Amino acid sequence: MKNTIFSSSLGYLFEGFIRQKQNEGFSYEEQISRLKNFDKYCLKKNITADSITKENLRDYLTIKETESKNSFYARFCLIRQFLIYMNARGIHVSIPNISISKSKPVPFLMTDEQVEAFISSVDKNPPKRNFNYSVFFRLLCTTGLRVNEALKLRINDYDEINKSLTVIHAKGNKDRIIYLADDMNQLLRTYLNSRKRRSPFIFYGNDINKPHTYGVVSKTFRKRWMQTKFYTNTGKNPTVHSLRHYFVIKRINLWASEGISINSMILYLSKHLGHASPNETYYYYHLIKDSLKIMSTKDVTGKKIMEGIKYEEE
Repeated sequence: MKNTIFSSSLGYLFEGFIRQKQNEGFSYEEQISRLKNFDKYCLKKNITADSITKENLRDYLTIKETESKNSFYARFCLIRQFLIYMNARGIHVSIPNISISKSKPVPFLMTDEQVEAFISSVDKNPPKRNFNYSVFFRLLCTTGLRVNEALKLRINDYDEINKSLTVIHAKGNKDRIIYLADDMNQLLRTYLNSRKRRSPFIFYGNDINKPHTYGVVSKTFRKRWMQTKFYTNTGKNPTVHSLRHYFVIKRINLWASEGISINSMILYLSKHLGHASPNETYYYYHLIKDSLKIMSTKDVTGKKIMEGIKYEEE
């Protein structure tokens, strides 16, 4: 830990919290700076471990006029994690819940049943000559890739032997490797071997030298969703990006059911999703944690969405 000097009586707790996070694999350099600001606030207000109140937290965890929403969310999630750490140490403090402004809507969180119905709707429609939506949407469900990341994948990005995809120049201009489950790897391999037209892209459009477009994929997602019993004319409906949210929920739910510490796995999930920092993933987790109960206790979708694949005949 470098130059970690805290002045308030909570200093030993800050030190222990940082040490725990670094042992879990987080660098926490940026977070140390934010914790120092909270430390200064506690010193100024003469706050001790036993005197942290909801009023103190409400005062400190208020978005500043000069603060961006992303910066505020990162600050909020960090302090919330610190308070959870305090509770784990036997020091009871209230854990605040983040409130989402109307300008940042809560994403549509698809259930197992909804995803199964959507995939079934996709499978009932024959694949396009240049594009197999059954394969594409399954890839999003099982990897959590961003839509544009999946569309830009090239044949050379796929490693059949190591069962992986390399995402080149993703968000933040960073590369990362995504590993595929055995069934998804087999599905992708079969799909590629079935194609007669040769393109440098895994998912190409009418022009074999260009990837398929986001707009067409989004439109197709909506069409197939409208064919399910869950579509509503008046309520909220998912978008193609909801499949990424679904992947995150499934992954966190799986860890929880297996008794694995979600907190210790956030770093790996953050890297897999291509987030700039674990703070983005913590924010994501706080958004969905209260909705984990909507997931089915019997995980049957993972198997069902891999069934009934049709391949294009060109």
